[in-house]
Amino acid sequence: MSDETIRTFIAIPVNYKKIEKSYAKLRQSLSRDKIKWVDPFQFHLTLQFIGDTSVELVDEIKAVVKSLTWEDTAINFDGLSYFVSKGLPRVLFVKTKPNEVLQQLQVYVHNELSKLIMLKEENREYVPHLTLGRIKFVNNKEYFYETIKPFSQKFKFERELSKVVFYKSTLTPEGPVYEKLAVSMNG
Repeated sequence: MSDETIRTFIAIPVNYKKIEKSYAKLRQSLSRDKIKWVDPFQFHLTLQFIGDTSVELVDEIKAVVKSLTWEDTAINFDGLSYFVSKGLPRVLFVKTKPNEVLQQLQVYVHNELSKLIMLKEENREYVPHLTLGRIKFVNNKEYFYETIKPFSQKFKFERELSKVVFYKSTLTPEGPVYEKLAVSMNG
C-alpha cells in the first residue's frame, strides 16, 4: 500500500471569454491591493475539494466522475461578491443564482466520495461561486467596496453546465497548475 498522495478536486470549468475585458479592468482598478488573482484559464466552480488524495484511490474517483449525469441546465452567474473573515474581504468571487441541478450534482459527488474517503467536514453550506482572487491585503476598504460596485453588472452571464472535471492541483510559487484526470460530458 502506497502512502503517496496528490492534491485533487472536482469542478466545473468556466470559460472566461464573456468576462475577459471586465476581469482585466477589475484587476487594474484594484492594483493597489494585494490580491492573488486566479488565472482566467483556470476558472472553475468547485463541486468538491478533496485535498490530499491517495494515488490508489484515483481510479475509483475517476469512475465516480465518469458516471455523472445531469439534466441540461445553465449556470447563471450573478455579479460580484466577497467572503469576509474577521471583518475584512478575503475572497472576491462571482456569485451564482440558485440552481437545483448544480446543488444535486454537488450532493451526489459529496455522497459518492464519502463512500471512498474521509472528506473534511465543512461547517458551512455549499455556495457555488467563481473565485476571481484571494485578497491578502486591502489598502482602503471603502475604495475596494466602491470600486467593485460598478463592476458587479459586468459579471452577469450564463454558461451551460456541459462538463465536470476531476483535477490534480500542483501548487507552485507562480500559482496552482491543474491537470485533468477525468472528464464527464453531459449527454
